[in-house]
Amino acid sequence: MGDEEQNEQAEVGQSTLQSTVVAPSGYRSWTDYWRDLNRLQSAAMLSSTPPEGYSLWKDYWTEQGMSWRKMPEIDEERKVFLAQRRAIEPDVVQGIYPFKDVELNRADIEWLLATHEAEGQIGPVRWPPLEEENEYRVGSDLRGAMLATLDLSYLPLTRIIGGLDQEIFPDATPNQREAAAMNLQGANLSGCKLQEAELAAVRLQGALLWNAELTSAKLGDANLDEADLYG
Repeated sequence: MGDEEQNEQAEVGQSTLQSTVVAPSGYRSWTDYWRDLNRLQSAAMLSSTPPEGYSLWKDYWTEQGMSWRKMPEIDEERKVFLAQRRAIEPDVVQGIYPFKDVELNRADIEWLLATHEAEGQIGPVRWPPLEEENEYRVGSDLRGAMLATLDLSYLPLTRIIGGLDQEIFPDATPNQREAAAMNLQGANLSGCKLQEAELAAVRLQGALLWNAELTSAKLGDANLDEADLYG
């Protein structure tokens, strides 16, 4: 799907969202919010100079084999912060997770996916898994992260860990389930690869899921109120 078609789909989806879910705090309408978000993202992409020989960051990332990236590389201070958070050992009983209650943006998510390491492989989990990849390789652990209203469209989120897995979930307390759940309320997940993602109890109210690939995703108790799966 080309960039123009993706943008057109997102605009239509944003219009649907405006009529069903209360706009984020500080905004009178979803139109104002999306206009501001698009302005900020465009400003970020223009203010950060792409590597020499490239006019756009998206062109650079595509050349690197990461066509799903479009935001500028995050700065070194942010990388250190995210790396330190990622090193935190999860504790289900105590409700401790690397990105619990941390507000992330799309540039953060792109970097976390690109640098994700598991089973001797670096990068997001591919679908279907390549022959040389371990079929049980898990995705990034984003349990408890605050991702509400973000534009995460077309990101490779296969096997992402956004809630408790199916072995733990049935015996977990309501508080433990809630602590582990990502907040994706109002997020744009159109075209995302979410195969086999752990999304139990995740907050997806008002989220856009047009053309999202949800094969074998675990969505037990996920809140999908007013989520738009079909457009």
